[in-house]
Amino acid sequence: MVGDGEVTETHLAIISLTIKGQLRKEMSAVLQMTESTVNSHIADLYQRLRVRKVGRLVALAMASGFSSDGRFMGRDVVKQYQMRKQKE
Repeated sequence: MVGDGEVTETHLAIISLTIKGQLRKEMSAVLQMTESTVNSHIADLYQRLRVRKVGRLVALAMASGFSSDGRFMGRDVVKQYQMRKQKE
Protein backbone atom coordinates (compact mmCIF):
# COMPACT_ATOMS: atom_id res chain seq x y z
CA MET A 1 0.00 0.00 0.00
CA VAL A 2 1.16 3.51 -0.73
CA GLY A 3 2.43 5.66 2.14
CA ASP A 4 5.32 6.65 4.35
CA GLY A 5 5.74 3.37 6.20
CA GLU A 6 4.82 -0.22 6.58
CA VAL A 7 1.27 -1.26 7.36
CA THR A 8 1.15 -3.52 10.40
CA GLU A 9 -0.92 -6.63 11.01
CA THR A 10 -3.11 -4.54 13.31
CA HIS A 11 -3.62 -1.99 10.55
CA LEU A 12 -4.64 -4.74 8.13
CA ALA A 13 -7.22 -6.01 10.64
CA ILE A 14 -8.59 -2.49 11.11
CA ILE A 15 -8.81 -1.96 7.36
CA SER A 16 -10.66 -5.27 7.03
CA LEU A 17 -13.17 -4.33 9.73
CA THR A 18 -13.60 -0.88 8.18
CA ILE A 19 -14.43 -2.44 4.82
CA LYS A 20 -17.00 -4.61 6.60
CA GLY A 21 -18.59 -1.43 8.00
CA GLN A 22 -17.80 -2.00 11.65
CA LEU A 23 -17.77 0.92 14.05
CA ARG A 24 -14.75 1.67 16.22
CA LYS A 25 -16.51 0.33 19.30
CA GLU A 26 -17.16 -2.95 17.47
CA MET A 27 -13.55 -3.05 16.27
CA SER A 28 -12.31 -2.69 19.83
CA ALA A 29 -14.36 -5.72 20.90
CA VAL A 30 -13.21 -7.87 17.97
CA LEU A 31 -9.55 -6.89 18.34
CA GLN A 32 -9.65 -6.98 22.15
CA MET A 33 -8.28 -3.48 22.65
CA THR A 34 -9.74 -0.26 23.96
CA GLU A 35 -11.59 2.07 21.65
CA SER A 36 -8.88 4.66 22.36
CA THR A 37 -6.24 2.22 21.09
CA VAL A 38 -8.30 1.57 17.96
CA ASN A 39 -8.51 5.34 17.42
CA SER A 40 -4.72 5.64 17.78
CA HIS A 41 -4.15 2.87 15.23
CA ILE A 42 -6.61 4.49 12.82
CA ALA A 43 -4.89 7.89 13.15
CA ASP A 44 -1.51 6.24 12.52
CA LEU A 45 -2.91 4.33 9.54
CA TYR A 46 -4.38 7.47 7.98
CA GLN A 47 -1.04 9.25 8.38
CA ARG A 48 0.98 6.37 6.92
CA LEU A 49 -1.33 6.02 3.92
CA ARG A 50 -1.82 9.75 3.51
CA VAL A 51 -5.60 9.60 3.60
CA ARG A 52 -8.07 11.78 5.48
CA LYS A 53 -11.39 10.04 4.92
CA VAL A 54 -12.63 6.51 5.34
CA GLY A 55 -13.84 6.35 1.73
CA ARG A 56 -10.33 7.01 0.46
CA LEU A 57 -8.95 4.39 2.85
CA VAL A 58 -11.40 1.80 1.53
CA ALA A 59 -10.70 2.72 -2.11
CA LEU A 60 -6.94 2.44 -1.54
CA ALA A 61 -7.38 -0.86 0.30
CA MET A 62 -9.52 -2.33 -2.49
CA ALA A 63 -6.95 -1.23 -5.08
CA SER A 64 -4.22 -2.89 -2.98
CA GLY A 65 -5.70 -6.36 -2.70
CA PHE A 66 -8.60 -6.22 -0.23
CA SER A 67 -11.92 -7.70 -1.33
CA SER A 68 -15.37 -6.42 -0.42
CA ASP A 69 -15.65 -9.10 2.31
CA GLY A 70 -12.56 -7.67 4.06
CA ARG A 71 -10.11 -10.37 3.01
CA PHE A 72 -6.60 -9.31 2.01
CA MET A 73 -5.14 -11.37 -0.82
CA GLY A 74 -7.62 -14.11 0.10
CA ARG A 75 -6.58 -14.15 3.78
CA ASP A 76 -8.87 -13.47 6.72
CA VAL A 77 -6.53 -10.98 8.37
CA VAL A 78 -8.81 -10.44 11.38
CA LYS A 79 -8.82 -14.15 12.19
CA GLN A 80 -5.03 -14.29 11.77
CA TYR A 81 -4.66 -11.29 14.11
CA GLN A 82 -6.91 -12.91 16.72
CA MET A 83 -5.04 -16.21 16.56
CA ARG A 84 -1.69 -14.49 16.99
CA LYS A 85 -2.98 -12.49 19.97
CA GLN A 86 -4.22 -15.71 21.66
CA LYS A 87 -0.73 -17.18 21.44
CA GLU A 88 0.83 -14.17 23.17
